[in-house]
Amino acid sequence: LCQNSVSGLFRIHCCTFSGCILASKGQPVEHIPVPKVTAVDTTGAGDCFCGSLAYFIVHGKCSMHEAVVKSAGIAALSVQRKGTQASYWTREEIEREHPDLLK
Repeated sequence: LCQNSVSGLFRIHCCTFSGCILASKGQPVEHIPVPKVTAVDTTGAGDCFCGSLAYFIVHGKCSMHEAVVKSAGIAALSVQRKGTQASYWTREEIEREHPDLLK
């Protein structure tokens, strides 16, 4: 459960390949699909999602919905590589190949 001073309380449930469920106080529950990719290794994808989500929440430049969509996209990138930390894309790689995920 995350607290956002502007938007209230949130709950996010990740359902691996079927997407995420976002429940926001006072809002309808949303299903957020994840990008379809060929997974090589899913180890660390949840950590990648959580780290990305924390980044977007702290920087506060997008809604919680947008933060979940972008975090799911970044986690989807990580499953396309083998390993845990080795599978995480650098900021430079994301800016070069998927700049929409960091806007």
